[in-house]
Amino acid sequence: MFTIRCLALFALAILIAEAGGACQASATTQPAATQPAASQPADSLEAIGEGYMQLLQDVTATFKTVTDEASAKAAIPAIDRFGTRNHDLRARTEKAGIQIGELQKFMESKYPEQLKALQAPFVVEMERISNSHDKAMKKIIREACMRNGIGVASTIKREQE
Repeated sequence: MFTIRCLALFALAILIAEAGGACQASATTQPAATQPAASQPADSLEAIGEGYMQLLQDVTATFKTVTDEASAKAAIPAIDRFGTRNHDLRARTEKAGIQIGELQKFMESKYPEQLKALQAPFVVEMERISNSHDKAMKKIIREACMRNGIGVASTIKREQE
């Protein structure tokens, strides 16, 4: 069984793992909750880490609403926005010269309890979607995540064609 530490890192890592490859820009605006606080630099480890934690929370909340093909289709606009946010966070991380490993270590030391609280429901939702018998739902979510560079796509089981 995974340890809490491994799950927390897993949850963060799969969000950022594919961000560099398939990001697509969209015309949507980030919600205020994902904007860095005015008291910290926009591209600090803390601001970027908090952005990823908010993204993880938002992805989890959206995945909780996905129960069938119709709700999966309804989640596509949100997944598209997550792709834009993920791409922005990845670009800010690279521009600031921050390595992903450095960011993960920082977050693990600065936010251990928050990561534990975020990762558990995220993993539950990923397993639920991945193990669902609704092939259409899984395909929609997997493809939307892949199209938007959201690393969770690789964790959703692909059905035999």
